[in-house]
Amino acid sequence: MCCVGQNSGETAAGSTENVFIGELAGANNTADNNTFIGGLAGDGNSTGTPNTFIGFQAGESNQTGANNVFVGGSAGSTSTTENQNTVVGSGADITAGNTNATAVGYNSKTTANNQVMLGNISVTEVSTGGHYKTSQVLGGATTPTTGGYYQDNGVLAWGNFTGSGGGLAINAQFGNMSSPSRTSAGVYTVQLPTSPSAPSVVVSGKSAGVIANAFFSAGNTITIFTGTIVAGTYTASDAAFFLQVIGRP
Repeated sequence: MCCVGQNSGETAAGSTENVFIGELAGANNTADNNTFIGGLAGDGNSTGTPNTFIGFQAGESNQTGANNVFVGGSAGSTSTTENQNTVVGSGADITAGNTNATAVGYNSKTTANNQVMLGNISVTEVSTGGHYKTSQVLGGATTPTTGGYYQDNGVLAWGNFTGSGGGLAINAQFGNMSSPSRTSAGVYTVQLPTSPSAPSVVVSGKSAGVIANAFFSAGNTITIFTGTIVAGTYTASDAAFFLQVIGRP
């Protein structure tokens, strides 16, 4: 056992495999296999083991809770008997009674068992550079393969187009749409890099009176129709329009 700091591990005589660093760190501990680093870290722990508390007052109220990891100033400071929780961030904590819960971020706090809480109530966005992975079904009719990737519907592509006798021009876009083509007046095609899953297409004319429609005609190819209705009669005609594709890659 290693104790460094005033009154650290002061009641731990006879316990083994502990590391207590900081004033009053693990001061009331009688259990084995704990690591408490920081002033008052694990100060209230009695028989809880194994736990790792790092930071000033981290896990200071824990008494019998086991298999917990609290990192950050006052992280998990109200936990007393809870087990199998992970808390990372200054002031981050769990709600009394929570098990297998994870709180990450300043002042984040879990509210239920088996929950991962990212950030506090001031957080406005959670982002990822890629897909997220799950072994569970996440709603809807689509069941991801166990251990596979799941991505909810989102905007896959968007474009600002102008059709004319000279063809179909892409004025601005994202999603790597390509091969714009004009078949005839008011009839165009454009392609996505790949065929998306469960796609839908939204198209709207940029000028008043323009009627527009679009659909996936084959694989990754979208066909667009534009025209006008005069006196109840539809007439195909070239037009400018916006196109948006929603779906999963």
